[in-house]
Amino acid sequence: MASIVKESLLPLVRKHYATRPLREKRLILAMCAVIGAGILWACFSWQSKENTRLDRSLPQARARLSSLQDAAAEITRLRAQAKPAPAPMTQLLDTLNASARAQQLNVTIRSVDSGTVQVSGSGVNFDTWIAWAADLHLTQGLQLTTADIAPEAKGVRIEAQFSAAR
Repeated sequence: MASIVKESLLPLVRKHYATRPLREKRLILAMCAVIGAGILWACFSWQSKENTRLDRSLPQARARLSSLQDAAAEITRLRAQAKPAPAPMTQLLDTLNASARAQQLNVTIRSVDSGTVQVSGSGVNFDTWIAWAADLHLTQGLQLTTADIAPEAKGVRIEAQFSAAR
């Protein structure tokens, strides 16, 4: 592309420019200077605006990066921690019963086998039960494995199983 301009277009422009009177040559040079100055002004103006925008957004981006790095370090630290040993089943059942009573859940909790707990109840408030199930996962490390939930006149009927999270 550059060779085409250099070999064919540039000689034509020089030839055309050479045939122009002195007054037109000066006018062409003045136009080129004004257009060149306009292009330079546009570039520098854009660069100045971009620098201002980046100066405003850079501290926010650094703060986000710092918080993400802190979160990543916390995740790494938590993953490196040893998981606590599961509580004995009788102690776990007592804890779950106390937790259900505190949430005013009318449920029966019993052990199915080692590490699996069955929860059943009737007339249970669904929102309270879901919050309780989430709390079991966070505090006791129990994961909801199966749930059969059916609506009733007052609340829902629940048959669910929880097991130790892997």
